[in-house]
Amino acid sequence: MKILVVGDIMLDLYIRGDVERISPEAPVPVVFERLREYSLGGAGNVAANIAALGGRVTLMGNIGNDSEGKLVYGVCRRNGIIPRFAYEPKRPTSLKTRATSGHHQLLRIDREKIGAISKDTEKKVARLVENLGDQDLVVVSDYTKGFITEAVIRALKKRFGGKKIVANIKPASHVGLYKGINTLTLNAKEGHSFTGVDTSTDKGAVDASRLLSNRLGASVVLTRGEHGLTAYDHKFRKAVHVANHALHVFDVTGAGDTVIATLALMLGTGAPLFKSAEVANRAGGIVVGLLGTAVVRPSDLKPFLD
Repeated sequence: MKILVVGDIMLDLYIRGDVERISPEAPVPVVFERLREYSLGGAGNVAANIAALGGRVTLMGNIGNDSEGKLVYGVCRRNGIIPRFAYEPKRPTSLKTRATSGHHQLLRIDREKIGAISKDTEKKVARLVENLGDQDLVVVSDYTKGFITEAVIRALKKRFGGKKIVANIKPASHVGLYKGINTLTLNAKEGHSFTGVDTSTDKGAVDASRLLSNRLGASVVLTRGEHGLTAYDHKFRKAVHVANHALHVFDVTGAGDTVIATLALMLGTGAPLFKSAEVANRAGGIVVGLLGTAVVRPSDLKPFLD
């Protein structure tokens, strides 16, 4: 499958080490660094998951003209991801630095500039979109950092059509931009934020999904943590609940990215929404049992594809 991922790209830096004492300078642990690991976060993690599952993926977003931007390029090359990046003066690559010891995250430091990209950058992105080859599906990963704007969504709809777009959004997103797309994914807290409906129960999850589906003319997949997920098919006006299958939960970082990546690949092959949601839920259950920003492999999901 050929998948285009568009959205807010981040670089995740994990500083892994051991804690053996408390600092004499302040009541904080001293981390003896053992190694540093770089991986893609945000929209980049969606692309990394698609690549790991065998998809041919193009990643479009903003990175800075800095050393971290070069690292993003390098990670893309190693993972077989085709980069199509836009640069904006004085806008650095988003960097998330985490210090960890064993299974514990001790500290996270964010360095980023939040705010809508400029009109000039929007025009650059529109030209990049126009010059892309055909895609089986487009994934919009909107972390509300500023890359996804009305102009960017308009360019994607013009080039590929709304029904080729699957989107994952956050509460600060302008939900109206996604009217007429194929499928919207979000978590229970975000579903409550957009609809005002309590999504902690099966009935509430269905009601919230139905409201969003009717408003946007799109199917909705609502991830619900320990309660699994709820999928509402706009075409058939029907919902299903998929139970949580996570055996161990070590780290929920990037789990939503894994879900939408798997969902997009399944939908792109023509699989029905409910089957796609079932397999995506399994993928999410696997990745929360792994440390850090992780991906799943085809062998992990093969048992659930029959």
